[in-house]
Amino acid sequence: MRSFSWVKKMTNTDIKWFSFDNTNAPQFTNTWGCMIDVLDACLVMGFGSQVISSLIVENGIGIATFGSAHNFKQFQVIEISGASDSKLNTEFKIIGLSANTIEFVIDATDQTAVGTISCKVAPLGWIKVFSGENKAVYRAKDTEANPFYLRVDNSLDPVYNANYAKFAKVGILEGCSHIDDFGANQVPYDSGNPNKNWIGIGSGTSAINGWAKWYHAVSESAPSFQIKETALPENDKKEWTVIGDESSFYLVSTPVSQSNNNKNIAAYTYGFGVTEKKNFRVPFLLAHQQNVSVSLSDFFFNSNPLRYGWAPSTILMTNNIGLYSQDLTAYPQYYLPNKTTDETQMRSGSLSFSSPEPGIHFSKVMLHSSAHAFMGAFPMLYSMQSSHFQYGDLHTFMEDGECFVLKKVAQSNDIGAFVFKVGEL
Repeated sequence: MRSFSWVKKMTNTDIKWFSFDNTNAPQFTNTWGCMIDVLDACLVMGFGSQVISSLIVENGIGIATFGSAHNFKQFQVIEISGASDSKLNTEFKIIGLSANTIEFVIDATDQTAVGTISCKVAPLGWIKVFSGENKAVYRAKDTEANPFYLRVDNSLDPVYNANYAKFAKVGILEGCSHIDDFGANQVPYDSGNPNKNWIGIGSGTSAINGWAKWYHAVSESAPSFQIKETALPENDKKEWTVIGDESSFYLVSTPVSQSNNNKNIAAYTYGFGVTEKKNFRVPFLLAHQQNVSVSLSDFFFNSNPLRYGWAPSTILMTNNIGLYSQDLTAYPQYYLPNKTTDETQMRSGSLSFSSPEPGIHFSKVMLHSSAHAFMGAFPMLYSMQSSHFQYGDLHTFMEDGECFVLKKVAQSNDIGAFVFKVGEL
């Protein structure tokens, strides 16, 4: 039994992360509705329940053994059920693992647990307030920090061809009474066309469908060439990663094939939540802003919500004093060791500069309105101040008792990386 002498207390499970390659994880495919399946699993229900062959507790450490490879990942949070000792039936952060074992800190007496015991990837604890056919409205677990609603419409619009690119239309609502209620304050919003984000117009290749979008299946040419929504995606599985807590989450979607050699240039960082700011939180939405004809060609990485460059980056619902005020062109502020760098030249993790100190260097990502007001920091999100090249995708590491995962993402037509905090030990 390992001692884990560096563990001082029970691990924190508020922040959780999820991956497409966990056992029995729902998948992104070229199918309408799969976005809802992934969000339901990560935000609300959890997924991937597996039987534990044996569970031993010794010196405050639990070791669960499985009959085969479990596919859990370091620092993920699992939820155990079915043990006779009720102290075991709760959430734990994984602090060590092998192919068929996981280890976690637990406040329980030494024992060999009994019962029909299983565990799954634990959900964020959000609420699915309303649902419809391939639609959902979600609300955060912590409604004091984030009282807003996230509406996700992953259904096929009547004006849109079923074979085109697949995405969910997304928006923040200040209030909501049923699945198709978007009459309250919302972002994004056009007073001249109140249904612009939700109801398509036109027909054929001239159709315009949606505005703020989370894509989960696009043409294989997306990493390198201009594409249009009419370009057919491959009929296979796509990659995704979700990182979140009780008030905010990020969805990194890679809407091209897992076998695509340049897939990380099409790894887009979406999200919904509230910034870290004194006295109040600013609600934000990270999404592609694509309110154009389905036949219009574009480099999708240009409108990647957290990329450097000239495209709109972040959608805000309030101003810097908390009053409702839509901002469709707010921007992230990154800091790099280059005095000439500003917000339009950021390439997190993609620069090949040297550092006198080893390790991963990163800093908080700040948010500014289009009027240059400070809107707080993005929660859990960090910009790499060193290169990602020597690290694999979803590399996990610790610093000063905090847990992190490195996720490779698109930065213009190149590959960069963000660092996400995934909890504390």
